[in-house]
Amino acid sequence: MPGINRISDVELGNTTMTEAPSSQVEPQTERTDTNPKDTANFWQVQLGLADRDQQEWEKDGRLVVERYRAERKSAARRDTRAFNILYSNTETLKSALYGRAARPDVRRRFADRDPAAREAAAVLERALIYCAEAYDVDRCIEPALHDYLLPGRGVVRIEYEPVIKEIADPRSGLPVEVVADQVVRERYVYWEDYRQTPARCFDDVWWVAFRHVMSREDLRDNKFERTAAIPLNWSPETGERRPVPDDLKKAEVWEIWDKSRRKRLWIVKGHDKPLRIDDDPYGLEAFFPLPEPIVAVADTQTLVPRPEYFEYRDQAEDLDEIVGRISRLTRALKRRGVYDQAVKELKRLATAGDNQFIPVENWQALSSKGGLQAAFQTEDISGIAAVLRELYQQRDMLVQGIYELTGIADIMRGATDPAETFGAQRLKAQFGSTRIRRRQRAVQNGSATSTSSRPRSLPSILNRRCSQRSPASRCRRRSSISCAPTSYAVIASTSRPTPRCSRTRRR
Repeated sequence: MPGINRISDVELGNTTMTEAPSSQVEPQTERTDTNPKDTANFWQVQLGLADRDQQEWEKDGRLVVERYRAERKSAARRDTRAFNILYSNTETLKSALYGRAARPDVRRRFADRDPAAREAAAVLERALIYCAEAYDVDRCIEPALHDYLLPGRGVVRIEYEPVIKEIADPRSGLPVEVVADQVVRERYVYWEDYRQTPARCFDDVWWVAFRHVMSREDLRDNKFERTAAIPLNWSPETGERRPVPDDLKKAEVWEIWDKSRRKRLWIVKGHDKPLRIDDDPYGLEAFFPLPEPIVAVADTQTLVPRPEYFEYRDQAEDLDEIVGRISRLTRALKRRGVYDQAVKELKRLATAGDNQFIPVENWQALSSKGGLQAAFQTEDISGIAAVLRELYQQRDMLVQGIYELTGIADIMRGATDPAETFGAQRLKAQFGSTRIRRRQRAVQNGSATSTSSRPRSLPSILNRRCSQRSPASRCRRRSSISCAPTSYAVIASTSRPTPRCSRTRRR
């Protein structure tokens, strides 16, 4: 099933399940990293190739985000009027693609009489339910979905965090470090902080990387070597020409997962050696700590996505132009005219209120000249009103055309015609759900509920009915993801030593 990282070795009681080792993906470039300096140079070149591969996409993604936020930085654009159809489509698709986190459902593949397998499935399901209650999954899924609908790619990774505690060794009496608790949670990855092998399909990707911005203190906390020599190559954009103070500078650290050698490396551009090289940290069959990222518009030529907005950008720009013309013509649609200067009361008549009558000094003379109709004449605005009616009609046609391009049916937006039959409305709903169902599966496979627990820590998890910050009623709630089947990535620790990672907590 897509998006699943299976267990390499799982020991639950007396039951042992073993998976065959997966074939490693060989890199497409000849490896020359035989020493720390060559390793640093090799991966800096790989990162440079990935930067160049998605450089144009990142530029387009920033433009799309700016359009979604309706940011108008230039003075000329502030005076223009626009119809933000991108915001409307994005918010509609968010609710259609993801409702809330799914309820874990772990069951045996074959319903044979195997009490051990049945108990193992029940234990895993309860552990997953606890993790879903204890950790707010929506906090990482929703921003990834936001990136998927705007720049075009959403990334969610799995992060392992052990809690280390020092206890006295019963034999020697010396303090030793043990794993007191383990946490595996999903973490949102910002769309510009992710890199991967330039390839045509995800099966050919043999390394992925995540960017971290760390201060000098963060570098020491992660126990990197020679922290004083690590260059601080990142600084915030202050908008000023004067140099950025040293206190604001940080190091741009890349966490690289090399599938060909099953190692995790920490690289800083411009540094002559890796900060650290870790052996296979999690022991996953697919090695990578994430499922395949969800991509809005993809093809078979490249894995670099394309913002969905570009598929109807021309229609959206035409819509903005029509809205701008409507705004200008509406401002020109005013009642204006000329009047006979000899009739001074006409000036007061223009500002008179309801049921207010203006006295006229020489009524006989005004009547003999044809009355008020002959004393003044208004500008003919019927032509402007006719143009406005055509513009409004053209605007509605463009909006409907954009909805057809994106697959957002009227019934999904809550719009309906009372004259339509029930069969017509059901056909609209069926058409809209048919196009949206594939995207629901992609969003579902891009998210994963995960758990990690050692056999001795499972009883403590199963005895907790809900998290400390969640009401008891949440434990009984059943949730779903838009009626799509559920998939989970399960990470279970084995008997091998627990790896040390960058986010190890200590008690």
